This record gives sequence, C-alpha cells and structure tokens, in this order.
Amino acid sequence: MKDLTIVVCAKNSEGLMENCLREIKRNTPESELIVVDADSTDRTAEIARQYADKVVSDHRQGLSVARQLGIDEASNDFVAFISPDNVLSRETLEKLMEALKRDEKIAGVQPVTVLKNPKSYWEKSTKEIFELLLNSVGPVDVIGTPCIFRKKIVSVLRYDPEITKGADDTALCLKLINAGFKLERVNAVSFEEQRLNFRDFFARWKFYGQGDAQFYRKYSPTWKFPRKLKSLFHPFRKYVWRGFWTSLKKGKIALWPALLVAVFARYYGWWRAK
Repeated sequence: MKDLTIVVCAKNSEGLMENCLREIKRNTPESELIVVDADSTDRTAEIARQYADKVVSDHRQGLSVARQLGIDEASNDFVAFISPDNVLSRETLEKLMEALKRDEKIAGVQPVTVLKNPKSYWEKSTKEIFELLLNSVGPVDVIGTPCIFRKKIVSVLRYDPEITKGADDTALCLKLINAGFKLERVNAVSFEEQRLNFRDFFARWKFYGQGDAQFYRKYSPTWKFPRKLKSLFHPFRKYVWRGFWTSLKKGKIALWPALLVAVFARYYGWWRAK
C-alpha cells in the first residue's frame, strides 16, 4: 500500500502511542506515517518521532485543523486517519482500499468498530452501542475515525476549522455528500482499545455534543425548520428511541442506563459548548 498515508492525530496519548504506531509500522511498513501532535505535554511527540516519517503540530487548534494538516502533509493519493486507540490489521486496510478504489465517486470509507476486551460496564456498553447502532454496513451519510479518504477530494472540500470538537467528520461529510460524492462503511473490523469508567464514558459523549453544538450553530441558519428539528432531536432519536427499541429486541436492556447517560452527556455537551 505505497499509495497510502496513515495519519494519527494525538494529544497527550503516550500510553497508547507506542502500541498504535508499532502496529501501523508492522502491518504497513511501506505506507507513509504522519503524526499530528496537539502540543502534547507528555511523551507523545517523543514516541512519535521514533516511528513516524513526519511529526507536525496543529498548535491545539482542534481536530479539524489537525486532520486537514494531515491531508495537506500527505504525499500519497489516499489518507487514512487512525486514532491512538485504534488497531487495524493489514487485511482491514486492504479491504478499505479495495472498496475505495472500486468507485471514483466514493470519497471515503470506514470499517466497523469493535471494542477490544471490554471489562467494565461502560466498556461493554460502548461495545454494544457500536454493534447495535453505529456499525451498519453500506452507504452512509457520515464516516468517522478510523477511515480513509481520497486526498485530492479533501484537499478541495476541506475540513471546517471552526469545528474544533467531535463533529469535524459531520461537517466534512456534509460537504462531500452535497458535492455528489459517496461514503461507505465496509465489512472490515477495526479494534478500539479503551479502558473506560463512568467519567470517561460521559466525557466521550459530551465531546460529541460539543461538536453537535458547533455544527448546528455554523450550518443551521440556512436550514428549514424540519432540518433543524432533525438535528436537535438526533441524539434522542438515536440513543433513546432507536437504542431502547433495538436493545429490547436483542434482549439487552442492561444497556438502557448507558444509553440514557450517553444522550444526557451529549445534550449537556451541546448546552455547555462555547
């Protein structure tokens, strides 16, 4: 995969970086590796320099700036974004590349996400949320990390630097879909290595809610009322209405407390967003 650049955006991730970068170099030694560091105060950048072809800083300007910097610094036609807690096999990357190359109109692809070795209730719940609500295979409107994009497209239809939180992918994918491109989730597995307690779980969904708020404030002034309602009720519809019903059918009502925490945290993040 010499036509692939892998970008890892990181901030104070020293506990995850070594394994993440080692796996990337082991699975795809021929691919370019770039780390975009958010001026970490731990050993993240030091570890990155041991493995990466380039280490650059986004100066803590947010995820959108970090991802676009990765796109702009990449030397190859395809750019993969992998988080420090993601583990992708070579087989998964090959499946993603095959799907992307199948159709010039496909701008980006994403694998399904599986939480590796969940132990706590919050880890197991995160795994179930992905499996029940976030891992549908086929055409989708939004893809997130880990994913692969065509550099030539995202060099023009760029990440929005005003979106600094968890909706960087939402804003970009809206541009791609509106421009007539397609996005796809592929039947290939990415593992996520996370140790989560209640506080970590809450923080994750709060971060997404902060991104929701930035996205809504930026783009909703041009929307009609039904589109605004759809955006406002999206977390409730996904995690309460659909989440409760799907988990009930699967006999997994133990997931309900986590779904309520997720939707509350997401709206709390929206409310507290600056």
